[in-house]
Amino acid sequence: MKFITVALLSLIAVSVNADLTSCVQAIPIPCSSSTNIDVSCSQALSQYYNCVANNSCASNVNNLSDYSKCIKNCAPSSNTEVQEFANKYAACLYENIIGYTFAFLAIIAFMF
Repeated sequence: MKFITVALLSLIAVSVNADLTSCVQAIPIPCSSSTNIDVSCSQALSQYYNCVANNSCASNVNNLSDYSKCIKNCAPSSNTEVQEFANKYAACLYENIIGYTFAFLAIIAFMF
């Protein structure tokens, strides 16, 4: 029974991580769709990436929810394209949190 639970846990964890990866890869990079160079968009994107790096969103948080909040807090208010990018990325993280929650509940159900 424990072997089946561990196998299911591994399978669910891999599928949830694959979903997060495909979700993030499907988000178009802002400022790259137009043929004209949008300087304000490029600057906003650069500021966004600097904020994420300076706040150490990836290393100073304890869970995906905190990471998602950090990412959204760095979204600039000056450019809607970069805001949408940050919101879509945060949405992918929230979906992953929900996936892990269901996986955990499924494991508990299999154990008992």
